[in-house]
Amino acid sequence: MVILTGTEIRDKGMGMFWAVGKAATSAPRLVAVHYQGRKDSTEVDLAIVGKGVTFDTGGLNLKLHMIEKMHGDKGGSTAVLGAL
Repeated sequence: MVILTGTEIRDKGMGMFWAVGKAATSAPRLVAVHYQGRKDSTEVDLAIVGKGVTFDTGGLNLKLHMIEKMHGDKGGSTAVLGAL
């Protein structure tokens, strides 16, 4: 597992990802989980990718009538963790 925080994310070239979370009270984090079921093979059989953003801290709020449902923005990442 790899966890990148704050400016590490920006320094890896993920400026937009970093910009979304940089104003938050907690530093943004990127978590990458790698599972290799067959230790003797370097072949990739399946990749699952999910994005999770919880309570975007900046920009224009386009979800005026759905702000209380923003926890759904993390659905992609929680689905991936559930699959693992």
